[in-house]
Amino acid sequence: MTPPKTSAVNQFLRFYHSESLRAKTLTVLTAVEKAEDGTRHRDALADIVAELTDSGLHYYFLKPVEACQGGLSCRAIGQISA
Repeated sequence: MTPPKTSAVNQFLRFYHSESLRAKTLTVLTAVEKAEDGTRHRDALADIVAELTDSGLHYYFLKPVEACQGGLSCRAIGQISA
């Protein structure tokens, strides 16, 4: 099967996160970009990636599970993810 042809312009995944997480992300990215040795910021970058991952997991997975109001299958899925 041949994948559909799409341009890189319309390929993205978006979720909404808090303003504080956005500010934190921009601060870390700016520090990495301006640093002479960007590797000095690797711990901060790893931390922000983990926070963004948690936020995305909540937005795309846990929020919909919570929205199904605790049916049996939803509770089982929630227990697996916790």
